[in-house]
Amino acid sequence: MSTAHIVIDATGHIVSVNTAFTKVTGYTPEEVIGEKPCVIWSDRREQNSYRELWSTLQLKGHWQGEIWNRRKTGDSFLMCLSISMVACSNSKPVRYVGFFNDITELKRKEVDMLNS
Repeated sequence: MSTAHIVIDATGHIVSVNTAFTKVTGYTPEEVIGEKPCVIWSDRREQNSYRELWSTLQLKGHWQGEIWNRRKTGDSFLMCLSISMVACSNSKPVRYVGFFNDITELKRKEVDMLNS
């Protein structure tokens, strides 16, 4: 399984994704470059979780955790995401670089094992 990546500029717009991003989300680079990451946000979580993510990212320069998002088909998937801020010398963010894997099936198997 390849790790997907997404690069977001300081204004919050997607500037780059890789092939694994397309495989996981179903969105081609042409469909998401220039858009905000909310294009893949899922309804499965509260708006506050996005605020917490960005708040922590601004404060610490890094966030890592599990987060629900949405494929182009509308299906939700669980990702393990690690996102870091890239700043210039004056500490102003220039880019945000995120790496993620779809862990939906892994979590399902985990739950099945716990329930059996």
